[in-house]
Amino acid sequence: MREAALREIPDKVNAFLRDVVEAVRPRFGGRISYASIPIEHIDWTPFDIVGVDAYRSRRNAAHYRAEIRQHLTHGKPVAVTEAGCCAYRGAADMGAAGWLVIGADCPPLTRARPQTQRLAASTLSPPLVLNAIAAAGAC
Repeated sequence: MREAALREIPDKVNAFLRDVVEAVRPRFGGRISYASIPIEHIDWTPFDIVGVDAYRSRRNAAHYRAEIRQHLTHGKPVAVTEAGCCAYRGAADMGAAGWLVIGADCPPLTRARPQTQRLAASTLSPPLVLNAIAAAGAC
C-alpha cells in the first residue's frame, strides 16, 4: 500500500506544478523555474529553466558529471540552485546531507568536527558544478 502511494507522488507533484505555472505565467513576465531535489522526477515541459540542486558527495562522486549532463537533455537552460557543503571536516563526503550530523546527542561541532570555511569553499572553487556542466557540453 505504501509503495503504491509513493508511486503516485511524482504525478501529483507534476500536476500541481503545471497548475502553478499556468496560474503564474499570465501574471509574471519572466522565465519560470523550479528548484528540484535529486529524488524528484520533474516534468520540465511547463518550465523555461531546469533548476536542480547539484550536491557532490561520496555517494555520487563517480557519476556526478553524468547526473548534471542528464539535466541538459530537456533542451532548456539549467540553473544549479544549490551546491556546496556544510563547513566542517568530512561534510564534503555528505553533500546535501551534511546537516544530518546535528542531533540532540551530538557533541558541539566545534569539538567533534572542526569547522572550516575553506572546505566548504573548495567544493565550489574550482567550481565543480560549472566544470561538470562544461564537461557535459553546455558551455
